[in-house]
Amino acid sequence: MRLFRKTLKRTAPLLVAVAIGAAAVNLGGSDAQPALTSSTALGEPQTAALQLEGEEVMVSATTATSPSEWPLQFSTVVPEPFQVETSVDEMGYRTRFVWNYPGSQPDPAPAFQVYVFDSDVTEDQVREHVTAIAQRLNLSQLASEDKAYPQADVEYARAASGHTARLSAGQNGDVMWYILTQYPSEYGDGFGPRQHLILNSWHWAGQAQGFFAAQNQ
Repeated sequence: MRLFRKTLKRTAPLLVAVAIGAAAVNLGGSDAQPALTSSTALGEPQTAALQLEGEEVMVSATTATSPSEWPLQFSTVVPEPFQVETSVDEMGYRTRFVWNYPGSQPDPAPAFQVYVFDSDVTEDQVREHVTAIAQRLNLSQLASEDKAYPQADVEYARAASGHTARLSAGQNGDVMWYILTQYPSEYGDGFGPRQHLILNSWHWAGQAQGFFAAQNQ
């Protein structure tokens, strides 16, 4: 069943994954209530391999898992310099991975977030939400062969004025998701491989690792 087709409201929890520049888009709408923060568990420090400019480089990383009270649990590998933040609002559960490199930061800072919708949110609401983000960021729909994520039903992108943005949305069973990536283009060599590591390592409880693995990286 496709996300961008009218269906009845689901009763199971809905998953939405987002990659987003911090504060660039108000995901809760103009009437959104203040978010309540919750704790993300971080594992022991480790190292992870990244492909940076054609060479394999080992970077410091850690394992992040969702707050224990969240209905849909996840774990993934988070390389430096990403910092993990979690919060809850009236629509669902949000995990943000914020680029936190020492020194001056662009505004908004490059980041991506994972959002899990509450079971009361309908497919129509998710569809409207995705469309509104694409329109707000002036993104153009991509052809199927240009999609980064084979699981996506639809993707939008824009690369102009030194800024890169890509919005991918899809559905897998009871899981509905979107990934929105937004960062200054000059950060691409460092941001992209780290983002791919986090998404390729993503593991939802009861599902195989690498659900968000990209084909065009």
